[in-house]
Amino acid sequence: MMLTAALERHLPLTERGILAVSGGADSMALACGVTELPSAGLLIAHFNHGWRGSESDADEAFVRDWVASLEREEITFASSQATIEQSLQQSEAHARSLRYRWLMQVAQQHGARWIATAHTADDQAETVLQRLLRGTGLTGLSGIPAARLLGEHLQLIRPMLSISREQVLEYLDERGQTYRTDQSNDNPRYERARIRGQLMPLLQEFNPDIRAALGRLATQAHEWQTDAHEYAVHLLNQVDQGMQEGWITLDRVRLQLVSRSWVREMFRHLWQREGWPLGRMGMPEWNRLADLVWGEPAQSQFPGSVRVRSRLRTMRLRQESDLSKT
Repeated sequence: MMLTAALERHLPLTERGILAVSGGADSMALACGVTELPSAGLLIAHFNHGWRGSESDADEAFVRDWVASLEREEITFASSQATIEQSLQQSEAHARSLRYRWLMQVAQQHGARWIATAHTADDQAETVLQRLLRGTGLTGLSGIPAARLLGEHLQLIRPMLSISREQVLEYLDERGQTYRTDQSNDNPRYERARIRGQLMPLLQEFNPDIRAALGRLATQAHEWQTDAHEYAVHLLNQVDQGMQEGWITLDRVRLQLVSRSWVREMFRHLWQREGWPLGRMGMPEWNRLADLVWGEPAQSQFPGSVRVRSRLRTMRLRQESDLSKT
C-alpha cells in the first residue's frame, strides 16, 4: 500500500512521536497507518478550535474514543481547547499558529522528537495554486515542505504529500474506518474552499493531472530553493564584515559583482538569520533593497523598523526597534 510505504519511508518510528489528528479523513488515515506499524511510542494529539460548537467537541470525542479503542499502552491521547477569545479569531493563520504552538509544548512535555501532520498531495496542489494566485515568487511555489525543524530536537514531518485524497479514502474504505466531516471545508467564504471546489475542477478540464503537475512544480521549486539557500549562505559569509558601530556591515563592492537575483536571496537569508520580520517583505521591498547595492549612496527604511544605508564601499543594516535612531 502506497500510504504505508510513505509512512515507513518518512517517519523515524524508532523515536517517540506525535500525530496531529483532527478526526477528518486525512488525519485518520495517518493515525491508522502509523498505529499499524511498530514504533517507539505515539501520542495522538487533537486541538479543538471550537469553531463549530458541539461539532468540534464531537470531533474531539471521536478521536479520544478511537485511541481508547486501540487498548495499547504505548499509544496515548492528548487534547486542548482554544479559549473563547482565541476561537473568535477565526483565521486560518491564527488557528495554525495556536495549533503548532500547542503541539510543540506537548512534544516538549512528552519527550517527542517529531510531529506528523496529514497534509496530502491535494493540499500541496491547492497551496501552490493559492500562492500563485497571490503573486508568489519561486520560494512560495515550493509549497508545503515535507519536513522542517521546529526546534533543536524537534522535527515537523508531512509524510503523506505524495498521497492523494482519493487514495486516502480508498485506504479508509478498505479498513472500514470512519472519520469526521468538517462542512466548513466546503464553505465558499474561505478562499481555500473556493480553490478546492470551484477552481481545481475547472483546471482539471484543461489538465486532468493538474494536482500532480502542481506537486511536481513544488518539488522543483523546493530543489531550487535548497540550492539558492546554500549559495545565499555562502555569499553572505563572503560579504559579511561583522558588526561595526552597531550596524551589520556588508561589502558592497563584492555584492555588485553578483546578479540581482542572488543578492535578493542573500538578503532573504540575512533577514532569516537575524530574525527580522519577513511577512511584509514582498518583491517590491526586495528590489528596493537590491537598488541600494547598485545605486548612489542612500538610506531607506524597511518593514520591521529595519534601516539600511548604502555607502561607497559598504552596506549597513540594523533593526532600530530597540535602538535610538542616530
